Amino acid sequence: MKILVIGGSYFLGRWFVQHAYREHEITVLNRGNIPINLEGVKEIKADRHIKDKLCKLKSETGKFEAVVDFCAYEQGDISGILCQLNNPPDKYIFISTVDVYEKGSGAALEESSALADLKNL
Repeated sequence: MKILVIGGSYFLGRWFVQHAYREHEITVLNRGNIPINLEGVKEIKADRHIKDKLCKLKSETGKFEAVVDFCAYEQGDISGILCQLNNPPDKYIFISTVDVYEKGSGAALEESSALADLKNL
Protein backbone atom coordinates (compact mmCIF):
# COMPACT_ATOMS: atom_id res chain seq x y z
CA MET A 1 0.00 0.00 0.00
CA LYS A 2 1.24 3.50 -0.81
CA ILE A 3 0.92 5.63 2.35
CA LEU A 4 1.59 9.30 3.05
CA VAL A 5 2.50 9.86 6.70
CA ILE A 6 2.28 13.43 7.95
CA GLY A 7 4.41 14.12 11.00
CA GLY A 8 6.13 10.77 10.85
CA SER A 9 9.56 11.63 12.20
CA TYR A 10 8.98 11.78 15.96
CA PHE A 11 6.76 10.46 18.73
CA LEU A 12 4.09 7.98 17.58
CA GLY A 13 4.53 8.85 13.90
CA ARG A 14 8.14 7.66 13.95
CA TRP A 15 7.13 4.37 15.54
CA PHE A 16 4.43 3.90 12.89
CA VAL A 17 6.85 4.56 10.03
CA GLN A 18 9.52 2.26 11.49
CA HIS A 19 7.03 -0.61 11.44
CA ALA A 20 4.98 0.17 8.33
CA TYR A 21 7.86 0.73 5.88
CA ARG A 22 8.71 -2.97 5.93
CA GLU A 23 5.47 -3.85 4.16
CA HIS A 24 4.32 -0.59 2.55
CA GLU A 25 5.60 2.21 0.32
CA ILE A 26 5.93 5.12 2.76
CA THR A 27 6.33 8.82 2.06
CA VAL A 28 6.80 11.08 5.09
CA LEU A 29 5.85 14.75 4.98
CA ASN A 30 7.52 16.78 7.72
CA ARG A 31 9.36 20.05 8.24
CA GLY A 32 12.73 18.31 8.11
CA ASN A 33 13.78 19.12 11.66
CA ILE A 34 14.13 15.44 12.53
CA PRO A 35 15.00 13.26 9.50
CA ILE A 36 13.59 9.73 9.44
CA ASN A 37 16.61 8.21 7.59
CA LEU A 38 15.11 4.83 6.73
CA GLU A 39 16.13 3.15 3.50
CA GLY A 40 13.22 3.14 1.10
CA VAL A 41 11.22 5.80 2.94
CA LYS A 42 10.77 8.94 0.88
CA GLU A 43 10.80 12.24 2.78
CA ILE A 44 9.21 15.48 1.62
CA LYS A 45 10.33 18.48 3.65
CA ALA A 46 7.53 21.01 3.87
CA ASP A 47 5.36 22.78 6.38
CA ARG A 48 1.69 21.95 5.80
CA HIS A 49 0.82 25.62 6.39
CA ILE A 50 3.08 26.91 3.59
CA LYS A 51 1.15 26.07 0.42
CA ASP A 52 4.05 26.86 -1.94
CA LYS A 53 6.10 24.07 -0.34
CA LEU A 54 3.23 21.58 -0.52
CA CYS A 55 3.33 21.62 -4.32
CA LYS A 56 5.86 18.79 -3.94
CA LEU A 57 2.95 16.52 -3.06
CA LYS A 58 1.58 16.96 -6.58
CA SER A 59 4.87 16.99 -8.46
CA GLU A 60 6.73 14.19 -6.67
CA THR A 61 4.01 11.70 -5.84
CA GLY A 62 1.27 9.68 -7.41
CA LYS A 63 -1.92 8.55 -5.74
CA PHE A 64 -1.73 7.54 -2.09
CA GLU A 65 -4.02 4.75 -1.00
CA ALA A 66 -3.95 6.12 2.54
CA VAL A 67 -2.88 9.18 4.47
CA VAL A 68 -2.00 8.83 8.16
CA ASP A 69 -1.93 12.27 9.77
CA PHE A 70 -0.30 12.68 13.18
CA CYS A 71 -0.22 16.46 13.37
CA ALA A 72 -3.39 18.19 12.21
CA TYR A 73 -4.06 20.74 14.92
CA GLU A 74 -5.81 23.63 13.22
CA GLN A 75 -9.04 23.96 11.31
CA GLY A 76 -8.31 23.41 7.62
CA ASP A 77 -5.19 21.26 8.16
CA ILE A 78 -6.75 18.14 6.64
CA SER A 79 -8.59 19.87 3.78
CA GLY A 80 -5.36 21.75 2.97
CA ILE A 81 -3.51 18.46 2.46
CA LEU A 82 -6.34 16.91 0.44
CA CYS A 83 -6.35 19.91 -1.91
CA GLN A 84 -2.66 19.34 -2.66
CA LEU A 85 -2.91 15.68 -3.66
CA ASN A 86 -3.29 14.61 -7.28
CA ASN A 87 -6.07 12.21 -6.35
CA PRO A 88 -7.93 11.79 -3.07
CA PRO A 89 -6.69 8.84 -0.99
CA ASP A 90 -8.92 5.84 -0.36
CA LYS A 91 -8.50 6.40 3.39
CA TYR A 92 -7.51 9.36 5.57
CA ILE A 93 -6.60 8.39 9.12
CA PHE A 94 -6.35 11.25 11.58
CA ILE A 95 -4.55 10.40 14.81
CA SER A 96 -5.83 12.89 17.36
CA THR A 97 -4.86 13.83 20.89
CA VAL A 98 -7.02 14.60 23.88
CA ASP A 99 -6.37 18.28 23.18
CA VAL A 100 -9.36 18.34 20.83
CA TYR A 101 -11.80 17.52 23.63
CA GLU A 102 -13.52 19.89 26.02
CA LYS A 103 -11.46 20.35 29.16
CA GLY A 104 -12.46 20.37 32.77
CA SER A 105 -14.70 17.40 33.53
CA GLY A 106 -11.94 15.05 34.70
CA ALA A 107 -13.95 12.12 33.33
CA ALA A 108 -12.46 9.50 31.02
CA LEU A 109 -12.69 10.60 27.39
CA GLU A 110 -14.30 8.67 24.54
CA GLU A 111 -14.76 9.49 20.87
CA SER A 112 -18.29 10.65 21.67
CA SER A 113 -17.04 13.14 24.34
CA ALA A 114 -17.72 16.83 23.76
CA LEU A 115 -15.19 18.62 21.58
CA ALA A 116 -13.52 21.88 22.55
CA ASP A 117 -14.72 25.05 20.89
CA LEU A 118 -12.07 25.80 18.22
CA LYS A 119 -12.50 29.54 18.81
CA ASN A 120 -11.37 29.16 22.41
CA LEU A 121 -8.23 27.08 21.84
